[in-house]
Amino acid sequence: MPPNADGASEDGGLYTMEEVSLHGSKEDCWVVVQGGVYDVTDFLAIHPGGAGILAGLGGKDATDFFMELH
Repeated sequence: MPPNADGASEDGGLYTMEEVSLHGSKEDCWVVVQGGVYDVTDFLAIHPGGAGILAGLGGKDATDFFMELH
């Protein structure tokens, strides 16, 4: 089930970092930015910095990296 931007799961609960960490591949890539959980799998192909950079952050909290560049 895909995440919601507010970090909540579809059942209204919150995703744990353990759950997010299960989605760290190019085929299934979620990142956390400022507490929001994002499924960026489909965005990898068009990410301006390249798929590898974003995929490398899959399953992790990418807040610091994101804020540094945006």
